[in-house]
Amino acid sequence: MAQQLLRKRNTYNFDPSKIFTSEVGKTASIFIDGEVNSYSYTASIQGVRDTLNWSGQFDDITVTINSCGGDIAEGLGIYDLLRSYEKPITTVVIGQCCSAATIIFLAGSTRLIYENVVAFMVHQAAGEPNGPATADQLRTIADFVDSYNERMTAIYIEHTGASAETVAEWLSKDSFMTAQEALDNGFATAIAKPVQAKYYASRRYTPPSPSTNQPQIDPKMKIITNQAKRLATVVMALLAGAKVVAKEVTTSTGEKLTIDMADDTLAEEQTVTKDGEPAPDGKYTIDGVEITVKGGKIEKIDTGGTSTDVNAEDETTVTAEDDTTVTAENEEESEEEPDLAQQLADEKAKTTALEAKVTALERNQATVTAQMKLLLGTKESGEPKVPAPKGVKKKVTAVAVPDEDEQERQDMLDERAAKGLGMTLEEYRASQEA
Repeated sequence: MAQQLLRKRNTYNFDPSKIFTSEVGKTASIFIDGEVNSYSYTASIQGVRDTLNWSGQFDDITVTINSCGGDIAEGLGIYDLLRSYEKPITTVVIGQCCSAATIIFLAGSTRLIYENVVAFMVHQAAGEPNGPATADQLRTIADFVDSYNERMTAIYIEHTGASAETVAEWLSKDSFMTAQEALDNGFATAIAKPVQAKYYASRRYTPPSPSTNQPQIDPKMKIITNQAKRLATVVMALLAGAKVVAKEVTTSTGEKLTIDMADDTLAEEQTVTKDGEPAPDGKYTIDGVEITVKGGKIEKIDTGGTSTDVNAEDETTVTAEDDTTVTAENEEESEEEPDLAQQLADEKAKTTALEAKVTALERNQATVTAQMKLLLGTKESGEPKVPAPKGVKKKVTAVAVPDEDEQERQDMLDERAAKGLGMTLEEYRASQEA
């Protein structure tokens, strides 16, 4: 009851944006802002505990304080809670730190105070009854206030190193201190100075040079790109009907090159690589044939008396014997390799035929279902259910149907049902009688 009497009423509103947790490194960051009391979330035991729990695993704690003070019981609780983690604690004062907030400030082993702090103040604990109180209740409150003063005095002496007399003198009034006085009296361990931002009006923006602004290409991506280019060349040759083989050759100087040859023959625009990368530009001699490489491809071939260029047209003489050999090889390849286009066309025709059959079956099924519904309706009511012609409304009164008309309608229904089932009228009626 006495503890409730000591608590002051306040209208502090919870602001979730004032809860800060650090995800950089392994530091748990807490921001204590506003009045210290159990109703606050940033400046209460529950708020500090939840913030530390949300921080996960951490190696140290940083507490930033901007508070005018408040409930001494809540301040002592936060002090004990922080120290119970047995982690290095850094407390920082920015703005103001008064009354109960100074107890929280002293929980830090490193205590920083900014030089422009408006107020750093200590005084005795105070309490007031929550409404009318008896003399005994007032004495109980006074005893609680004395016990809080004793705890505050012990904490101040422990962390500042001041004597009991000096602390008693501080607490006898509202003792305001500047940042330097808080440092001199042992409350702070250092004065924090903000980093000054400098602006040079005469300095103009200079864009980075192209050499430093270009992105660096990963060597692995370079190899993959080169392999993709080689693969594209091979695919184009295959589409043209040639057999492409990556053949490793040795130049006259002993260099190892890999050339994507079509039909085991050197030709312009063939890809030339060395150690997985485009071969350096230059001339190479392979089995007496000189090739000129540019951009990783053969630009020109010199066979010792005749040279070919990329822009020149190919001139190839084919003998009758060679022509016969090529034709025979093409026939063998066509026999070995099936005509994929023909296979695709056959499969497409089969699929189309199946789709047509499925459609016909669905239509027959729908017809049979409709006829069965009509038959069932005739048997239940004793009259066939014939839809009214368009534009003619159904009459409310029932009309007797002659026997001859009924027989004609029945015959018509039987014919439709037989047709839907793929039977003759006689076969359908025989199946119904059976």
